[in-house]
Amino acid sequence: MVYGKAFRVKSRIDLQYWLWYPYNDYSPTVPAGDLWQVHEGDWEAVSVILDSRGRPLLAGYSQHGKGMRRAWAAVPKRGSRPLVYVALGSHANYFGRGEVSLDPRVIDETFIRIIKAYGLEAVEHTGGGPTLRPRLVRITGKSPSWMTFAGAWGEAGYVHFPGREPPTESGAGPRGPAFHDQWRNPVKEVLSWPKG
Repeated sequence: MVYGKAFRVKSRIDLQYWLWYPYNDYSPTVPAGDLWQVHEGDWEAVSVILDSRGRPLLAGYSQHGKGMRRAWAAVPKRGSRPLVYVALGSHANYFGRGEVSLDPRVIDETFIRIIKAYGLEAVEHTGGGPTLRPRLVRITGKSPSWMTFAGAWGEAGYVHFPGREPPTESGAGPRGPAFHDQWRNPVKEVLSWPKG
């Protein structure tokens, strides 16, 4: 299931698609090794920005704290629909499959440095699994009722570093769609993301 809403901002339309994952389990290695980061709850989103006549201009895919955007002509598609490659564990969205380097423009550079300090590559992995076309559920800022929940969608998260016990607490799960910058500033937020 994917949750969707259309926003009109001046001469642009932002089609937002929100995906809910119950658990985030990131590791820079596959299979997972001694360095990992986990938390309950994970909201990720995809935006397709249209002109006022409904023609696609670009797509924005969420990745950790921000996202990446790409001109529509360069977005991978099946027919007229964009393809989104989801990273194993973290659920970050990418424009292609395989091994992808973490980008300091969208994720805390300190985390990248820590991964490299342990002699690991700061990467994510997207798979080549089945192509899914989930059912769309239309949402607003108030409907369904869970859209008004302002709290964290999960308990505390943890990071485990090799040779260190116990894991370090890393904060709560994310807030719901209506409390993300992408929702509060449609079009503008996606246009602020770096090109990918």
